[in-house]
Amino acid sequence: MKTAVVIDCFRKNREVCGLFTERVRRATKAERILWIAGCEFEPDGMPAASPVGEDAAYLVKAGADAVIIPPKTALLDRAGTEIFAQTALVSRLHFADCIAVPVSGRYSGEELKKLAMFLFTEPRDFQRAVRMKMADGASMEEAKRSCAESFIPGASGVLADPLDGPAVELQKCMFQLYCCIRVEWIPMGDSLPMEDSLPDGTLPDTDGETLFGSKDTDEYFFSLLGECAADPHFEERVSETAGGSAAVRDIAVSRPREFGALGAEDRSELRKFILRLLAGIRMADSQMCGLHTYSPYARLYAQRDVDGSEWLSELRRESWVPLYTDREMQEAAERDPGIGIFRTIDASLQKIYDGIGRGRKGNP
Repeated sequence: MKTAVVIDCFRKNREVCGLFTERVRRATKAERILWIAGCEFEPDGMPAASPVGEDAAYLVKAGADAVIIPPKTALLDRAGTEIFAQTALVSRLHFADCIAVPVSGRYSGEELKKLAMFLFTEPRDFQRAVRMKMADGASMEEAKRSCAESFIPGASGVLADPLDGPAVELQKCMFQLYCCIRVEWIPMGDSLPMEDSLPDGTLPDTDGETLFGSKDTDEYFFSLLGECAADPHFEERVSETAGGSAAVRDIAVSRPREFGALGAEDRSELRKFILRLLAGIRMADSQMCGLHTYSPYARLYAQRDVDGSEWLSELRRESWVPLYTDREMQEAAERDPGIGIFRTIDASLQKIYDGIGRGRKGNP
């Protein structure tokens, strides 16, 4: 039975997912679609539009046969790690016939692969140009986008495209992982609204007014940070928390309200560092994920129907990664202290997300 895998996409435009799965089935002739989704927070640290369970159920209604996610610890690591973790999970499943990737259709698959290979190899001249750009104040990702244009005309536009940018990143991750699964490029540019001009997970320009999307949500996080700072072991907790540049860590710990001067990418890193700090994601936890190529397990969140049980059983047999339902995750945590740590982190992130859900939806 042919299986197409989808790395999470259209997170801010979920109504397109039904059309996308239809095109995937038509283009790949796949009988099953396995969707690798994200967690309660976007790649830029912003709260997701709906809880993981609701989102997974929606994706099944939109045409996915099953929805799984990598450890949330990996999804909230440094910039770019989410796509890497999801791609690593696909490579370890040993079950995918192809990866279906939405693209604009303005560029061929070979053009996208050429740009991905350039970013993967990073020639020395390119590295020097990026360092010079960063010395002038640009973030690393901004510098890479700008400098790539000098080496490959049109690269900047490709990387800024809401579909082609993530597609190139995914292909680059496949090169990094030596993943040889066939990629099916699915043109979707005609289905996106014209104003949707930012890649999935990219923070729109908020002019530094809010950090997490609203004043109330900001205050909620600042209050959590205040409670965390009252802990007598706070400094030790900060020192053990994964990621974050010196500037980002300083703002998060001592003056979180002074985020306005940061650029979009630094604000993203600040949000994710705050989330890791509050959820208790330590450097050791991120390293543990890294030892398993960011996928020591995966969570099975939704499946289409009982008719898919045989397919899922085969998926479990073939996979090098254990797939846990909620109950199975609890049982595994009781047997394995490492899984217990990840389960505690998952629960902490869920609690943080639930704390802002009512306010964002306008409920009392």
